[in-house]
Amino acid sequence: MSGFSVKRLCSSFALPILLLVIGCGHYVRPSIAQATAGSYQLDQYSTANLSDNNPTGTIQVTEISPDLINITVMGTSGKTKFTYTYSNVDVVLTGQNAFDQDMFSLIYKGKYLGQAGSDGISRFIEIYPTPRITLRAIEY
Repeated sequence: MSGFSVKRLCSSFALPILLLVIGCGHYVRPSIAQATAGSYQLDQYSTANLSDNNPTGTIQVTEISPDLINITVMGTSGKTKFTYTYSNVDVVLTGQNAFDQDMFSLIYKGKYLGQAGSDGISRFIEIYPTPRITLRAIEY
């Protein structure tokens, strides 16, 4: 067995195996819509005349494709009940915030509807059904 060495055999296979392991360990990012999908609890309802930091209700976000979501809002602030439904909302990655978390713009029928992201502690969504109403919710 001249020229045959177990050490040489092992070392000749070490590099290809190492490269294979590194190549298989890549990170798979979830779809943009999946990053916003979920159930959120309302924590702010604001109008030009009112700011309620304790509204009741939810915002439900459902992924329908890799970059589209449906949004359903149902809630109450004082005596005001509100329901909003948005289908086929575009989710656009807009960058990262100060917490190095991805931020997303929500576009409905070509117009800016709101934003979604994370504040470093929990995910949130904020929508503007009209120019004078702001709804904000955090994931629960």
